[in-house]
Amino acid sequence: CRQQQRSSSKQRLLNKMATGRYRLLVQNVAQLVRVCDGGERRKVGAAMNNVCEIKDGAFVVDLQGKIAGVGTTAEILEKFHGAEFEATLDGTGKSIVPGLVDGHTHPVWAGDRVHEFAMKLAGATYMDIHKAGGGIHFTVRHTTEASEEE
Repeated sequence: CRQQQRSSSKQRLLNKMATGRYRLLVQNVAQLVRVCDGGERRKVGAAMNNVCEIKDGAFVVDLQGKIAGVGTTAEILEKFHGAEFEATLDGTGKSIVPGLVDGHTHPVWAGDRVHEFAMKLAGATYMDIHKAGGGIHFTVRHTTEASEEE
């Protein structure tokens, strides 16, 4: 995190005290990771290598399910002093990482599952496709049966 920016951000945060009802307060999080900490909506290129780690972090979720505040536990408790929460969770010893997606590939496979696309467009669920002989079992069977040349 940018320490200078956090100082001015902290002052702005404290200037906007939040009261009212909220859905959730999660506090005392050992490691709270924010991907974007400078107001940007997303990161691309080399900027993706830099994330913000907040130790003893906290965050608040509003009644619509949106994040209403993120910071250290002390900052959030000060900002939301007097607010009511439907639930409070203790994140002691926990890490929170937003939007972690397991992006992976399968470099070697056999069997084309294009026919499943039409089924999905027609409203079939994954289980419908599985019951019809498709899905991952289709790929595994065709890969197992394929020759080295294929």
